[in-house]
Amino acid sequence: MTEQQTEQGPIEANQEPGGRRSLRDPGGPTGALLAWLAIIGVVSFLALTPVVHTFFPQLFEKQTEGPVVIEHTPPSGPMRLIAKYSLGASTLAPGGEEQLLEQVDAFAASSPSDKLRAAIVTGAMLGPEAGRDRLDALEDDLLAPVEGKPSSEPGPEFSGAFAIVKRVFTEGSDSLDETQRDSIVASEGWFGELLLVSDLPEDNPARAAFFQAARRVTLLLVGAMFALFGVGFVGLGLFITAIVLFARGRIRPAYAPPARGGSVYLEMFALFLVSFLLIETGAGIVYNASGIDLSRAMVWLILPVMFWPLARGTDLATWKHAVGWHKGRGVLHEIGAGILGYLAGLPIVAVGLVCAIVLSVFVGWLVEAVTGNPGAAASHPAIDEIGQGGVWGVVSLYLLASVWAPLFEETFFRGALYHHMRGRFGFVGSALIVAFIFASIHPQGIGLIPALMGLAVVFAMIREWRGSIIGCMVAHGLHNATLVTVLLLALG
Repeated sequence: MTEQQTEQGPIEANQEPGGRRSLRDPGGPTGALLAWLAIIGVVSFLALTPVVHTFFPQLFEKQTEGPVVIEHTPPSGPMRLIAKYSLGASTLAPGGEEQLLEQVDAFAASSPSDKLRAAIVTGAMLGPEAGRDRLDALEDDLLAPVEGKPSSEPGPEFSGAFAIVKRVFTEGSDSLDETQRDSIVASEGWFGELLLVSDLPEDNPARAAFFQAARRVTLLLVGAMFALFGVGFVGLGLFITAIVLFARGRIRPAYAPPARGGSVYLEMFALFLVSFLLIETGAGIVYNASGIDLSRAMVWLILPVMFWPLARGTDLATWKHAVGWHKGRGVLHEIGAGILGYLAGLPIVAVGLVCAIVLSVFVGWLVEAVTGNPGAAASHPAIDEIGQGGVWGVVSLYLLASVWAPLFEETFFRGALYHHMRGRFGFVGSALIVAFIFASIHPQGIGLIPALMGLAVVFAMIREWRGSIIGCMVAHGLHNATLVTVLLLALG
C-alpha cells in the first residue's frame, strides 16, 4: 500500500488529514441520547439559574412576616475595580468627577451596600457635603414604600456601617474611636480605608499615598487598554495573513473528523458536566457547614473522567487523536502555533466583546423593565476573590485559571465535544455549538456570552488547524493568566 508523509508522520493513502482514519467512534444512539439528556439538563440548570435569580428575585427571598431586612454584602470585585479607577482618574483629569461617579453608580445600582460605598467615593471626590447628600438620598430610597412590595429596613450590619459613614461626613474621621475605625475597615475593606482619609487635607501624607495608589491602578488599566489595542493591530495583521494563506492552500487543517455515529466522546463530555455539578454542589455543602472552600481542590477529581473512552474499549492511540492529546509537529512548535493562533483570533474576540456590550445594555434595560431594579453588571465570581485570599488565594486562582481551565476545559470542550460534533457538522456549526455551551455554563451572566463565544471559536480554530489541543491549552492559559495578572495588580 502506498504511503504519503504528513506533519504527524507516515500515514496510509486513504487516511484523512492529521494522520488517522475517519473511523466511527464507539457507542450508539442510546448512549448519545442519555448523554444529550444529561448535557441539556446540566447546561440548562447552570445557565438558567442566574437568569431566574435576576428576573425573579422574589422566588429566592425568605418569606418572613414584617419588613424585609436589607443584609449587608461585601464589596464586589467590579465595584472595587471601577471605584479605584475612578478615584485615580479624578486626580489625573480634574473636572470629570460627575461622569466618573456615574460609572461608579452603574456598578452599584443593584446593591444597597455598594450604593453606600458609592457615597464614600463621592465624599472622597467631591467633599463630605456631597457624600452626606448621597447618604440622605440612599436612606430615603431604602425606606420609601413601593407599591406591591413589602417594606424594608436595614439590618444591623448595614445600619452600623451606614452610621459610621454618616458620622465621618458629618463630624469628621477624628470623631471615630479605634473600635469604629477597625469595624469600618473590616466591613468595607478598601472603601473603609478610603473613608478614613476622605476628609483629610490633600497634602496629608496618608491621603496622598492612598490617592497615589489609586492613580497607579488607573494608569495600569489605561496602559493595559493601549497594550490591548497594540496587540489587537498585530492580531488583525495575522488574521488577514491567515485568511490569505488559507485561501492559497498554504494552511491546511490537520484535524481529521470521525465518521458519523458513535457516542463515547459525547458521553465523556456529559460525565464531565455531571461531575462538575456534583463537585460544586458538594463543595458548597462543605463550605456552608464548615466555612472551608474546597472547590478549587475538588475540581481536580474530574481527572479520571478524561479516560472514559479507554474504559469503553477505545485504544490509546485513537483516544489521543480524538481528544487532541498528541504532540502534533512537536510540543514547542504547537506552543508557538497556539500563541500565534490566539493573537490572530483577537479580531474575533473583539467582535464578540462588542456584541457582549450591546447585549449587556439590552439585558440591563430588560431587567429594569421587568423587576423595576437596575440589573447587576456582568462579571465572573472569581473577580470578587482577587486580592482577598492571601498568597494561597493567588496561587490557587492562577492554578484554576491558567492550569486547570486550559487542561480540563480544552480536553472536554475542544477535545471530546468538538470531536463528536465534527462527526456530524462542519467546522462552523461545530465551533458555534461548542462555543455556546462553553459560554453558557460560565457564571458571568448572559451579557458576556458573546465575548466568551468569540474566545471559544478561536480555540476551535486552533484545534481544527493543528489537530493537537496543545495550542488551544496555551492560548487559553495565556488569555486567563493575562487577565488574572492585570486584575490582581489592580485589585490586590
